[in-house]
Amino acid sequence: MTFSINAFPKMLIDLIIQHKEDEQLRREMMGDEWVYKDKDTSEDFVFTQRNGKMVFVGTIPDWFRDFIRKHNLKYITFHGLRHTNATILISKKMNVVSIAHLLGHSSTSTTTDIYGHHIKSVEQQMADEFNEILSSGTESGTQRPNLKVVK
Repeated sequence: MTFSINAFPKMLIDLIIQHKEDEQLRREMMGDEWVYKDKDTSEDFVFTQRNGKMVFVGTIPDWFRDFIRKHNLKYITFHGLRHTNATILISKKMNVVSIAHLLGHSSTSTTTDIYGHHIKSVEQQMADEFNEILSSGTESGTQRPNLKVVK
């Protein structure tokens, strides 16, 4: 099994592989009732209806909304997971070019336009951390730090 993304969390790959094996078993159990029984398995969908047909566009977001309610979690849309993922990556100071690529943005400006307020927050955090480095002297804090400008 291959994925179009170069780097993918191993935990998720393992889950997808297990799901694919479960789908194959279900396909075998359905026999002639499986809608796409004559097609090469490489063309199978990741998620299907019980008979192998592709799921409707709203099925996954509807399931996710019901899952949120059932488990009394803070409401977020399924698409909101994409924004949450990007925001977490930005907060972890990941490279904006890499984040833009992951999100499928053709330009980093799209990413910075959408997530600019999060990026500014991280930039301020980095500036604060650098300020901490510059202002730290000795343990007593009475001497200036020994920093040299390197050209």
